[in-house]
This record gives sequence, C-alpha cells and structure tokens, in this order.
Amino acid sequence: MEMRDRPLLALYATAVRFFRQHPVLRACGDPSRRAMNLHRRLLPSLGNQHVESPMTMTTERRNFLKAVSAAAASTAVLAGTQALAQGNLQAAAKAMPYQAKPMPFDPKTITGISEKVLVSHYENNYVGAVKRLNAIGTQLAELDFAKAPNFVINGLKREELVASNSMILHEIYFDGLGGGARASGPLADAIARDFGSVARWRSEFAAMGKAEGGGSGWVILAYSPRDKRLVNQWAADHTTTLAGGRPVLVLDMYEHAYHMDYGAAAARYVDVYMEAIRWDNAAKLYEHYSGEIQSAGGSARSRVP
Repeated sequence: MEMRDRPLLALYATAVRFFRQHPVLRACGDPSRRAMNLHRRLLPSLGNQHVESPMTMTTERRNFLKAVSAAAASTAVLAGTQALAQGNLQAAAKAMPYQAKPMPFDPKTITGISEKVLVSHYENNYVGAVKRLNAIGTQLAELDFAKAPNFVINGLKREELVASNSMILHEIYFDGLGGGARASGPLADAIARDFGSVARWRSEFAAMGKAEGGGSGWVILAYSPRDKRLVNQWAADHTTTLAGGRPVLVLDMYEHAYHMDYGAAAARYVDVYMEAIRWDNAAKLYEHYSGEIQSAGGSARSRVP
C-alpha cells in the first residue's frame, strides 16, 4: 500500500462505517461493495506475500480510488437527505403560501406611466417577489436550524426580509396609483400639521425621490406610532424601513419603475407620479393606522389605576 493512499483509505473506512450504522442508508443498497472487493485485492494481510504486477496495481488502484470516491459521495448525499428528512419532521409549521394581489387598475389609464412599464413592473418585480418569498418559506420550513451553517441561515433570512418588504411596498405602490385629486380630510390635516403644509410635504417628498434618481430605493410616507405623526422616510433598498412605521404612500425609485419610459430622467417620473397619486387609498391607510394607535393608547390608559 502506498503512503498516499492512507487518507483515502481512512475516508473509505469512515464512509463504510457510517453507511452500515444507518438503516435508511442501508436500505438504499451498499455502494461500497465494489470498493470492498478491490480493497481485499489491494490490501493483502501483512503475512501474505502475493504481489500484483505493476500494470495490474495501477489499474486496480485507479478503480479502487473511483469506488472509494463513489462510496463517500453516495454516503454524503444520502446522509444529507436523511438530515433534511429529520429537519422536515422537526419543522414547527409549514409556511402558508402568499398570493399575488391583482393589479388594482387598468394599466392603460395611468397618465404618464406606460402600460408596458406597469405590466412589467407588476409581473416581474411584484409577482416575482411573491414567488420568491414562497420559495424561501419552503426552504426555511425544511431547514434544520440546529445543524445549518450560519451563512445559510443569514442568507435565507435576509432574502426573506427583502422579498417580504418588496411584496408589501409594491402592493402599497400599486394601490396608491390611479388618482389625480388632492389630499383631503384627516390625512390632509395630518400632513399640514406634521410638515407645516401639504405644499411643503409635497416639495420634500418629491425632492427625496429625485435625490434617489439613478440609484435605487423607496420614498415612504409613513405613520410613526411612537411619535404619533407622519414622516417622510428614505429607504435605500427593501430592507431600510422605519422600525414600527406604517407605510401610507410609497414611491418606487428603482429604475424598473421608470427607465423604459424616461431613461435616466428620473425627475420627470417623480413629477408624473405626484400627479397620479390615488389619495383615497392613502387616506384609508392613515385613518386605519392612526385609529389603531389611538385605540391601543386608550385601552392602555384605561388600565392605569
């Protein structure tokens, strides 16, 4: 036996022991049988003086190494399958699949944003995010967290956050398109209270969008339960959100939202968006979120003796 074969023989012996100790693997058949036969021919006992010819040794050694590699690979794959099966049994619950919401308007009716852009945006970016989130949820449900490497856990959880926020923000973006009227009612009053005037809010929100032109991200009018006020929130990507914030109106500044229509002229797209806002949807969200916080505050106060 050559010294260089010792590590491979140790791997072979470990693979065979592991295989024989696991009923699930044994039921799949023993892929090491051929290697065992070659092992007997290549490794005679210390008292056996039988010598193979150099040609036979070279050929048999090559076959032996192939068999050892096959046995080790088969064992590793089957062991991974067994670990995945154990993870499935340990999974607390299966993730419920998300369903994409239908486009809330006729894409031919949005002034200044083409049907081509809106349909592509909806199908590729929004529906794509929903499908990606479901796929990630399936992988997480099958993952054995106690055994998974850190980079796998970090990667999946980060992508879950990206897909979740992309789904949510795109839904609010599309729900907020298709209007043309001005803000009114409690939402307009709240904007004037928190920004000084609706005109000042508009100037700030649009300027933030134009400042992101050529890059990517979102501009979000959000209600802050902590401060009980509206804020314009900057977001560099899908993971940048105000902690606890409730999005009321969002402007998508990723290039997929405007580049086919306006190229690098992101400012023109922002101006068009500001005229296409469907304010009744934003007003409904604001009244829901602000009323929710007021109700919770009232309940909390009523419990104080």
